[in-house]
Amino acid sequence: GDSYVLALKKNGTLWAWGRNNTGQLGLGDITDRNTPTQIGSSTDWKTIAAGRWHSMAIKTNGTLWVWGDNGYGQLGQGDYTDRNTPTQVGSA
Repeated sequence: GDSYVLALKKNGTLWAWGRNNTGQLGLGDITDRNTPTQIGSSTDWKTIAAGRWHSMAIKTNGTLWVWGDNGYGQLGQGDYTDRNTPTQVGSA
């Protein structure tokens, strides 16, 4: 990502820190963090990726989740609204 980090622990939890101007940390706000902070309480995250100001992750059940900047529709939600928490793409 651009000035932020996503990390996936072996226990399946997802962590983020750094710049959060569009909610790309997925913590429910746009406050920057200077220490690793857990995103939610899920323990079934499998794969993560960081874009410039948006984030993506796949859970162990294969569902795709996105959050952060959506100015160009890059979150795949059919709109241009930023998301500051993980939001599922599609239904399953």
